[in-house]
Amino acid sequence: MRRALLSAAVVVVLDQLTKIWAVARLVDEPGQRIALGFGAEFQLHYNKGAAFSSGTSFGQIIAVVAFGMSILLFRLASQRQDRYGQIVLGSIAGGAVGNLLDRIFRAEEGPLSGAVVDFIRPFDFFAIFNVADAAIVVGVIAVLVQAVLFPPDEPETKPTASNDSEVTSVASSLSDDEVGQDEDLQEPDKSLPSV
Repeated sequence: MRRALLSAAVVVVLDQLTKIWAVARLVDEPGQRIALGFGAEFQLHYNKGAAFSSGTSFGQIIAVVAFGMSILLFRLASQRQDRYGQIVLGSIAGGAVGNLLDRIFRAEEGPLSGAVVDFIRPFDFFAIFNVADAAIVVGVIAVLVQAVLFPPDEPETKPTASNDSEVTSVASSLSDDEVGQDEDLQEPDKSLPSV
């Protein structure tokens, strides 16, 4: 669990520091953007909805879902034994928390109504995102890669001493009469003519 919390904290700190920089630096730029070359740029954008600015009227619901998902991801990370899984799930949770903080602390129209700060655009035609979004996407891809390339081993089911004793006790509890009745049922009735 410690690894998950640490990776989440790193993502949240990087996300919030870069967003503070983006808001302070890009607000005064023409078009609120800085060209980086090859179509990449930093461009300030406020997103009240989900990915690709969809569902802008559902910002508060998205915030509640993000909160619930963060708790679920931390619980899942605490159950993992491998470092990789703990770090990846912590990073995804950190991304959710980073965007949730924007919805909390940038709220102007009521609780959880704040807009998420996006500012990274790697290509002209690509969506604008932030460090939290990148952590979520990379984390989900890492979980999928691990699931496909390194599926968990299924434990073999071996009979245990308790199972053997249960079978023996059930078999010994049957009386001879019950066993005899079962045998009568299995034999075909010879009194009826066969067709």
